[in-house]
Amino acid sequence: EHPQTSQPSPGDYRRVYEFLGSHFPEVITVSLSRAVSGTWQAASNAAERVQGNIIVVDSRSVSVGQGLVAMAAAEYAAAGYRGDALLDEVQQAVERTQSFGMVTDLTWGVRGGRVPAWQKRVAEFFGIVPILTMTEQGELRPTRIARRKGDLLAAMAKHVARKARGSGPKRVSIGHAGAPEKAARLASLLRGRLGEVESVSVVQVGATLGSHGGIGTLVVAVQDYRAPEPKETSPPE
Repeated sequence: EHPQTSQPSPGDYRRVYEFLGSHFPEVITVSLSRAVSGTWQAASNAAERVQGNIIVVDSRSVSVGQGLVAMAAAEYAAAGYRGDALLDEVQQAVERTQSFGMVTDLTWGVRGGRVPAWQKRVAEFFGIVPILTMTEQGELRPTRIARRKGDLLAAMAKHVARKARGSGPKRVSIGHAGAPEKAARLASLLRGRLGEVESVSVVQVGATLGSHGGIGTLVVAVQDYRAPEPKETSPPE
């Protein structure tokens, strides 16, 4: 029996926002891409119904890509950025973050209704595996086809390195569904192809992506990294 997934309700967000709004002068939510989930809309609806300065930012990404944007937001906040200055840095982090994915078995996507059955049949007939990319609009699109009999990890690393934007150091995060060895090798390949790398983290993907991608799913996020410059801040009231 295939598991079902559902976005949090506006009521769930509202209760969290009411609590946070009573303790902090401003709250920033880094949301899943609005193009692939209703999470952004649910968070925005809740924010409109709660008193306080609550801002919902569309990460235009999922999973580890969303995570890298949240990490950047936390680092700039810790460095003393507030208000519009902080929001501007978070939005710039969105622009500097790219996400890619590879699903070697489309069975789970078909069962969950995210992938048409005919696409699975075509992929199996031709022995191909799609490499997916989050577009600048936050949509998930196949952008390259790899041969199943070839070195899929090398093909993915090459594609990510070729598409990576920016000339500075890169922060990389790799998510996997039950494939730690593949994720570790992919991390090594990306270190060799991306040049200067600030950090590489390897984590398990969450339950939602695992449900729709299945075992073996790999997700890569690359962020053109910029360390925040500390700002002078006044002590909290």
